Amino acid sequence: MSQNRKLKPRRGIRIKAIPETVQADLVPMVDSETPESDATPVNDATALNQEPKTGSVGESPDTLPTRPADILDGAINPATDPPGEDETLVECPPIATECPCWRVYLDWWQAGQDKRRPGVYYHGRDKNELGEAVRTDEWLCGPLILEATTFDRRNESFGRLLRFRDVRGNWHEWNMPMHLLRGSCEELRGELLDLGLEINPNSRGKLANYLLHKAPKREVTAALSLGWHDDTFVLPDVSIGTEAIRFQSETATVADFDQRGTLLDWQTQVCALARGNTSLTLAISAALAGPLLARVHVESCGLHLYGESSGGKTTALQAAVSVWGSRDLLRTWRGTGNGLEAAAAESTDTLLALDEINEADGKEIGSIVYALANGRGKSRANRSGGARRIARWRTVVLSSGEKTLEARMLESGARHHAGQDVRLLNLPADGRRYGTFDEIHGRDSARAFADEIKTASARCYGTAGRAFVQFLVAHLSEDYGAMVKALTDRMPTLEGQEARAARQFALIGTAGELATQAGITGWEPGAATKAATDAFLVWRDARGSGNAEASKILDAIRDFIERYGDTRFTAVDDRDGRLLRGERAGYTKVIEGRLAYLLTPGGLGEAIKGFDRKRALDVLASAGWLLGKAGSKGERRLQCKIDGRNVGLYAICLPDDEQDGDDATDKRREAA
Repeated sequence: MSQNRKLKPRRGIRIKAIPETVQADLVPMVDSETPESDATPVNDATALNQEPKTGSVGESPDTLPTRPADILDGAINPATDPPGEDETLVECPPIATECPCWRVYLDWWQAGQDKRRPGVYYHGRDKNELGEAVRTDEWLCGPLILEATTFDRRNESFGRLLRFRDVRGNWHEWNMPMHLLRGSCEELRGELLDLGLEINPNSRGKLANYLLHKAPKREVTAALSLGWHDDTFVLPDVSIGTEAIRFQSETATVADFDQRGTLLDWQTQVCALARGNTSLTLAISAALAGPLLARVHVESCGLHLYGESSGGKTTALQAAVSVWGSRDLLRTWRGTGNGLEAAAAESTDTLLALDEINEADGKEIGSIVYALANGRGKSRANRSGGARRIARWRTVVLSSGEKTLEARMLESGARHHAGQDVRLLNLPADGRRYGTFDEIHGRDSARAFADEIKTASARCYGTAGRAFVQFLVAHLSEDYGAMVKALTDRMPTLEGQEARAARQFALIGTAGELATQAGITGWEPGAATKAATDAFLVWRDARGSGNAEASKILDAIRDFIERYGDTRFTAVDDRDGRLLRGERAGYTKVIEGRLAYLLTPGGLGEAIKGFDRKRALDVLASAGWLLGKAGSKGERRLQCKIDGRNVGLYAICLPDDEQDGDDATDKRREAA
């Protein structure tokens, strides 16, 4: 490859033309000086990226201009473009005195009377019978060009940006980590072979030397995660923004985030069917909300669509994943927490779609939900015993199943907490005119309608998410947080957890509305915000009024006393405790005509396991269940004489619904 050639700027539309012949003049392996390159460094945004479009925008989604129509005309995939026609490369093979060296040929070439196949060659030097220097030609693999040296912003994680041609003439790009060149390089060759690169099995060492010792002068930033890196958005095969960045991965395939069809195809065949359908509109908008998370400083959030009807929930998820790629992006809940952590990391700033919560281990669901929301994986050791780099992510989770999170967890004997429901909102997907669907747009049945969406989602995908990111990159100065807040303020909320949920629905609605204003969805203005607002009201009605965490604390106390009140509690004046069975949780005593359960600190901790102690005591006091005044530490212990000594216990009186009637109910509501 000529040291003087410049990489062409990558535009947003795939380049179709492939030059007939290109030869790359590469650095000799030994005994040769490398000329300095006068090429523009690739970390200049004029190189590997699309040029961001600019334009002035207003202060709300309603005033944002639509995206130019050319965004509908093709797919964005510069990573698979062939070398551009401005490549200035030498057409003749080297002479013997220039050897040893490597050359890359993109077409058949002449070696004396012989024709040589395209690919990477190692040209060695030997002597003929007359003692004259002659060139030797050893084919290593198909055409494989070293585009750039890559490393992350900490000057670590070095790699090579490879561009190679498969046996069918298609070009691929891979930011290969250098550590794959250790040892026998089997993993490296396996990846290249999987993507169709022909490799000479007898020249493994020379191919490794080519990749290791031919260090391109051009430099590109390596990204070890997808999503936003400052103002540039990184996908496996492309970066969209102001900086040239390439995703680095041990695997070269990008099939899940691939594209098929044009944006116009997706808009008319998939998105059009979501019109008038709250669940479909919401699911597609949720998929588009991923890139907005970082712009509005929100961590991961998500929705869980549940209901008994079959087909509709999975169909909504399939429509959602078509925003970013093929149906392979639709994962299931089946698997370990570690596996879902890896899936979340691969979904940063996009969408993590999980189908069939019934397949999950109910005892793990709670910890998985917290982990997905916290955006941070577990700390693990590497092969040498040191700490691995902790996986991090920020994503929108879209889940489905017949049951709610709580119901699935209780089936497995796991305790459910209100915080899990706020992080992954349970949204009923049934009860509409056609099960999950409000409209089927003239189809014979809901099943036929669902089948059509599934077929269309498998035929057109991967273009909408990229187009939306292009739009956001062109309008980075917009205050998207203010837009989300404006929609949040329009949703009627009662307390903190509802406000948090309202913000999630508002984020999703804002994303869908922005995509509509950008000309991506083809929906009527206001359709996405209406779907988000309607969904919030459905969620709130299904959840019930009041603070869910407070209700769960009261339920936990009631359940504990009802379960163990006759076995692990004895009366204060029962000296020998003959009726006690199991570890003591407390005592009983009649106080002011009411039966009080005096819980030990250990008994209270067991009863409210998973909840904050201070929060639980505040809830119990507000509900009128906790006797005694707050002490210096605010713990409200009641001093009781037990075996001749004063002991601080938590005195709890359950409300007698038959005796107290509405008053007990009112106190529980006040606590909530």
